[in-house]
Amino acid sequence: MAALLRVTNGALMRPPLLGLFAFATVLLWTPLAHTLVVLQFGLLEPGAMYSTSVIVGLIGWVLVWKGFNRDELPATVMGFMGGALIWSGWMEGGLEFFGHWLNPEPLMYMGVELFTANLLLLQATGIFLVALLIWLGSNKDTHCRMFMWFHRNLKLTPARRTPGYKRQFSRIVALEVIMINWFFYVLILLLFDPRILGPTHWATIATVVVIALWAIWLLIFRMLPFRRPAAALRYAVPVANIFWFGIEVGSAWQLYTEPWIYPFRFPITNVAIALAFAGGLIWFFRRQKATAGADAALAT
Repeated sequence: MAALLRVTNGALMRPPLLGLFAFATVLLWTPLAHTLVVLQFGLLEPGAMYSTSVIVGLIGWVLVWKGFNRDELPATVMGFMGGALIWSGWMEGGLEFFGHWLNPEPLMYMGVELFTANLLLLQATGIFLVALLIWLGSNKDTHCRMFMWFHRNLKLTPARRTPGYKRQFSRIVALEVIMINWFFYVLILLLFDPRILGPTHWATIATVVVIALWAIWLLIFRMLPFRRPAAALRYAVPVANIFWFGIEVGSAWQLYTEPWIYPFRFPITNVAIALAFAGGLIWFFRRQKATAGADAALAT
């Protein structure tokens, strides 16, 4: 058994399995987060529900803060989980609270409630998202490949990088998790809003197809060649979220039932997702000693 574990660990440290494993680990968090939110909002009374959201977000913030002084790989793991918990706790919990408090009229489509109050509030935050993206994109020390692509191809490079600049991986990854979640939530709400395009509009379908092809291309040609766990896990954050966009859209089109939002109907599926995610996260967190020397030499 020990020999088998060593062989498995060795295989997971090399491409293409490393990139695929990182992608799967990050991807599994989203259905698990859906399950946790459904249980929290469905089983708890309002007071306990909102208090839990505050605590979950606070745990996420502590993880990010503690990650400031950790090495690259554990800082990446802590930043990922910290950002995910901040989004699930403070962002989703806050939108649910203010949606209930302000109680805007839900958006109806063909006699069905399409957007609830919290989704309408989230859609409205799109204007703040654009402003933040412009501000973040002007960072001359950014390593975000999307921003770097715009800098390079549109000749928008702000200035030379700061010499000796040291990146705070937990903060960077947490911010990336929050911003990417936010972006794709707003995008799907804009596409499916019948006042703008709607679920069956040709532009909505075309956008979904393009994003799905983009996700597959990123997975095969960008994700699989990774050789360092920390870098693979960071790159898996955007790739998994781009990939999840297609899964979310398929559910919105009622092509299938999402088992993660019905945890009591599909208990085995949801337990398997939770165990697989926990196993992946623990594996990455424990790679610190095995990769410390390589990370120090090859850090980007």
